[in-house]
Amino acid sequence: MKADVVVIGGGIAGRMVATLLAKKGLTVILVTRGLGATALSSGSFDILGFIDGRLVRDPLEALNRVATNSPEHVYALLGRGREACRIMCKSLGLFKDMIARYLKIEGTFDKNMILPTVIGTLKPCAYAQETMKSGDVNSFNGEHLLIITLKNLVFHEGSELFERILVSGLTPGKVERISHVSIKASGPSLTCSPLTLAKALDKEKAANRFANEISKILASIPGVTRIAIPPVLGVDNVHVVYEILRENVSLPVFELLSSVPSVPGIRLCRALERMSRGAGVKIMTGWEAMKAHVEGNVVRELSVRHELSGSIERIAGEDFVIAYGHILGGLQVLDDSVYEPLLGMTLGSITIFTEPFKTLSFALKIGIKVDDDMRVLIGGEPIGNLYACGAALGGVDPAREGIGMGLALSTAYKVFTSLTS
Repeated sequence: MKADVVVIGGGIAGRMVATLLAKKGLTVILVTRGLGATALSSGSFDILGFIDGRLVRDPLEALNRVATNSPEHVYALLGRGREACRIMCKSLGLFKDMIARYLKIEGTFDKNMILPTVIGTLKPCAYAQETMKSGDVNSFNGEHLLIITLKNLVFHEGSELFERILVSGLTPGKVERISHVSIKASGPSLTCSPLTLAKALDKEKAANRFANEISKILASIPGVTRIAIPPVLGVDNVHVVYEILRENVSLPVFELLSSVPSVPGIRLCRALERMSRGAGVKIMTGWEAMKAHVEGNVVRELSVRHELSGSIERIAGEDFVIAYGHILGGLQVLDDSVYEPLLGMTLGSITIFTEPFKTLSFALKIGIKVDDDMRVLIGGEPIGNLYACGAALGGVDPAREGIGMGLALSTAYKVFTSLTS
């Protein structure tokens, strides 16, 4: 088996670089064990959400500062100041265009939306799926917010808890009143998972019944100006489901950002799969990358193992890209160290703190070192045809800083430019 480029990892970074390369005319094989961490995400797109715990309003201005003043930060790999911003804008613009056929993304580069989650916390992000955008609290002004919960949903967050947390985080005057209604959504008669319910709502008949039920509720609660619902508005047919809802409900309605399991995250995964396949990427799902075979200063082949049958294959390539994520993906934790298994190298030791989340944050900052062209470094020297992008680079705690999707897309684009320049 052989390709021009072999990409390891099926998350957003891997799909982005694979799709760009395939659209350029290269033969690309993408090796992935499955959906990956993208399926666990909220489905929104963050560039930079927090600096030192403070909310970022303008992500590009903040990116400019970080890339200029913090050389150890992963975003410094993009270049200094305006060059980092240029790469970020280019990568997000390309991604939005490539995925538009499969999933509609809305937002801007220079202003973070502030979106409520299912538990009432607020998440800054530059882009979001179209079903989420009306939840941007920047646009709230004296709202009467109707929170709809679903009786037949297993993972059912209490609306009263949501209200307490949300109100505590909002600027006074954003929301004047909150009403609560719990209904049974069309679909399975028994209690079910969010994904099962979302699949049921993919059918237009079920979506119309759901929209009509909400319309009836509005008739009994005067003065509602905005409606929040759980993130279950379809998986493969979300645009049609959302249009049905908007046609029947003449008010802004939005999905809350999800906890795990995440329907918007799975929705994004499926769109990424269609995007990369549509570009001609050959995808090997259910295969685990085992070993990179290095001769001299280049990788010649990659050994992969099928997770069910156990069969082993070797894939030859001109270039290879590591995009398998961090310790939720391809990197491993062994003996209090972060370990890279394809090359068999220890990346760094983890300091253990009494607070588990502090230990995790420290571990996430340990990653693969690369040069200015994104080539993997061993002992300070680059491997000539092995590149890395996304969370595997370390240098940051993506959740704490709110940079996950921006990191994946921008570094994937930089790998693409290095491979094709």
